[in-house]
Amino acid sequence: MAEAILILAKSGMGKTTSLRNLEPEKTMVVQVKKKRLPFPHSNWKYWDKDKSAGSIFHVNTFEGMRAVLKKMEQVGKKIVVIDDLVYAISKKVMDDIDVKGFDYRLVA
Repeated sequence: MAEAILILAKSGMGKTTSLRNLEPEKTMVVQVKKKRLPFPHSNWKYWDKDKSAGSIFHVNTFEGMRAVLKKMEQVGKKIVVIDDLVYAISKKVMDDIDVKGFDYRLVA
């Protein structure tokens, strides 16, 4: 059973920096907005699908996030962090800007 935790704070307050306290071998960071980590990170590498190894994955759609979440348990990742989820929500809203009234669904 998974446990969801939301960390919400202003920009620059250290949310992403706090990832340095997690073990990259057990953690997957799903980056909605591709950016460098704000701390020295030689052990944090982008996901290599051929090796099924790495700790950072870039995806900016909800469908992509669901696929990553399903795969992570199979490859031994115990912690999944979705960094900058607000960007994905904003993208979905802007993509659906022409949808009217009750036709709108935030999560496809």
